[in-house]
Amino acid sequence: MEMHARTINIIIGDITLSAGTERAVTNLSNNFSSNGHKVRIISVYSKEGNPYYELNENIEVIHHGADLRSNLVLRFYDYLDLAKNIKKYFSSGEVIIGTTHALNCMITFLPSNK
Repeated sequence: MEMHARTINIIIGDITLSAGTERAVTNLSNNFSSNGHKVRIISVYSKEGNPYYELNENIEVIHHGADLRSNLVLRFYDYLDLAKNIKKYFSSGEVIIGTTHALNCMITFLPSNK
């Protein structure tokens, strides 16, 4: 079966940390990239810095630098704004993978590119 190269976007809280999710995202990203896919990691909360784990050099990392309020109701609106703001990173037909329940819920609010 022939596979077509895709653009794969992975949304993570902070790729500069050394926890399990960051390790899993690194492994997935490197694997996707090695198989000919374009990979973009959107690190939602980090403002700058290098990924803790080593990534293939052709993987793009975007530090979005979001700052969410602690009030739960206000944070809901922050996630809606975040969805609108990160829409610019994606094109129609690209794969989007979220890594936490909050980010996965936010993905559902991404405006359609249709």
